[in-house]
Amino acid sequence: MEKYKHIVDNKIDCFGEIDEKKKIVKINKKMNKKGKRGELINSILHEELHLLHPRMKEKGIKALTIKIVDRLSRQEKIKYYNLYNRPKK
Repeated sequence: MEKYKHIVDNKIDCFGEIDEKKKIVKINKKMNKKGKRGELINSILHEELHLLHPRMKEKGIKALTIKIVDRLSRQEKIKYYNLYNRPKK
């Protein structure tokens, strides 16, 4: 799998998206905060699953996200959150 940059972009009009040309995964933290509890980890995991399974359809990614997110340990969730909490360079 190719290396992608993970950034917070509160200007996108969705919870998260992947720019394959620029190799960037974007998460809108503001939009996720407006949602119910746990929405941010769902969005992060959802986008990561798109990277791992690029041919899987959206319906399959959504189902897999739901299946996996509740099984993540606290440390695993922290690892995903930290992808988007790096200091700006």
